[in-house]
Amino acid sequence: FLGLHYPASDIPAQARALYEKNWIRLISDVDYTPAPLEPLLLPATGQPLDLTWSTLRSVSPIHCEYLQNMGVRASMSISLLRDGRLWGLIACHHHAGPHAPPYATRTAAEFLGSTLSLRLVDQAEDEEDRRALRVHSALTWLTAAALDEERPLAETLLGSPGLLDVVPADSVVVHLQGHTGSAGVPLPAGVTAALAGWAGGQHDDVVSTDRLPLAAPLLGVPADQVCGVLALPLPDGQYVIWTRAEQAHTVDWGGDPHNKAIAERDGDTVRLSPRRSFDRWRETQRDRSEPWSPAQLAEAGDLRANLLEALYARSRRVAHAALTLQRSLLSEPPAPDHLEVAVRYVPAAQDAQVGGDWYDVFSQPDGATALVIGDVVGHDTAASAAMGHLRGLLRGISYGSADTPAAVLTRLDQAVDGLDLRTVATVVVARLEQTPAELEQGVTRLRWSNAGHPPPVVVHPDGTTEVLARTPADLLLGVLVDAVRHDHEVTLPRGSTVLLYTDGLVERRDQEFDVGIERLRTELPALLGLPTAELADGLLARVLPARAEDDVALIAVRLDPPARSR
Repeated sequence: FLGLHYPASDIPAQARALYEKNWIRLISDVDYTPAPLEPLLLPATGQPLDLTWSTLRSVSPIHCEYLQNMGVRASMSISLLRDGRLWGLIACHHHAGPHAPPYATRTAAEFLGSTLSLRLVDQAEDEEDRRALRVHSALTWLTAAALDEERPLAETLLGSPGLLDVVPADSVVVHLQGHTGSAGVPLPAGVTAALAGWAGGQHDDVVSTDRLPLAAPLLGVPADQVCGVLALPLPDGQYVIWTRAEQAHTVDWGGDPHNKAIAERDGDTVRLSPRRSFDRWRETQRDRSEPWSPAQLAEAGDLRANLLEALYARSRRVAHAALTLQRSLLSEPPAPDHLEVAVRYVPAAQDAQVGGDWYDVFSQPDGATALVIGDVVGHDTAASAAMGHLRGLLRGISYGSADTPAAVLTRLDQAVDGLDLRTVATVVVARLEQTPAELEQGVTRLRWSNAGHPPPVVVHPDGTTEVLARTPADLLLGVLVDAVRHDHEVTLPRGSTVLLYTDGLVERRDQEFDVGIERLRTELPALLGLPTAELADGLLARVLPARAEDDVALIAVRLDPPARSR
């Protein structure tokens, strides 16, 4: 029987509980004849006699038959406990015949069992303490190193000490803040992407399995590449993933562990009988890796909490810097005596959601006033940087020429393509123009071109509103270098108010665009009598939720009697 394994189910729960209460279990003769108890119930209590602590307690006949099938005539088992639970047994078998060890031997066996159990606990605790200390030291170092915001977080985690010192594995892959890196055995990119998608779909903070081919067969990841996965899904598609390869495990059992009992006829009845064969039965387990321990899962959860704090701190710093840059570009508009202008910018409530919304108002050499409102696609620092590029280019193109708004957008399309800016944006470029004759009539012309942006809205002096939507709509900026652009024109009486805005004012998850536009038309007339600054603030207060999902840029211009000809 040396070197053979036996399934834990060979010791039933009742027997296991007795082993945990008694250091030794002696059967001096497996062929003994049990002696019945008389009386069966205790007269004083009416309950059966508790023989839990009795050395002479009879044993299950199936267990005796089990020993007989092994050729054992007498046995003594010494319990080995760890934290009060049965960890193992020292099984002493005697084959020559009945054997009754003397009291001294039994006492020595009890001492051996208790001493070894204490040593097992001490050794296990020592090993766990040393392992936990190493991991804690690595976690502490990584947490401190993550504060160095000049170094990419992925690079920090893959250094030394690194993630493989926190959780031993064959490989680890990190995707954080746009940086991807790995350590250990390289994995194909397709495998990493499949694992990240699967882990993200589990909706758990810590996702683990030691049998991926069985847990997620549809992934089609070969077992020789990955069998064990421990993943930390993080916001915005970021992740940390450890993997372990298949660990084929061969076990030599004492007989077939899946057929430990058979049914036998005994007269007119059928009874269970333990297996008779204890010949070596070899079983090879595949499609599994070394399992992740509870301690490793807990430490991975601690690491995830630390990473969330580091990501939040870094995103706040980056977002704050981008927002500061963005606001520095959104300068105060000029104050011509014939116009009353108010501009507003409201950032998104979420710190990391830095947007690319911008406005611009400036006077041109020919006396016209240029109005620009735009929104770069995206909500990150790249969008904010692209916004700065586009604003500067558009201002330079428009100021240095007498081009119409459509021509300005065409030249801006060419600049985006020629300078390889690789950005897409919605933009409205408008001009407020006035000839001497129009000055006498008290009207101003609004000329504009719209590159896929929400349409301007005009509130007339009588309180009626008009949405300046024109068809066909022009393409977004940066989509097609030779896109056709159109100019549109409307003549407005003095006292009219022109409103340019970005989509965050009228569109969000719980409100469709058309509903937002209609609400804008409903709210504006009630604010018409207010100065434009108060109108802008009042409008924002009425239509924006307490925590805006998207940033908002806004220009409100009221046409007052001009002080000089345009």
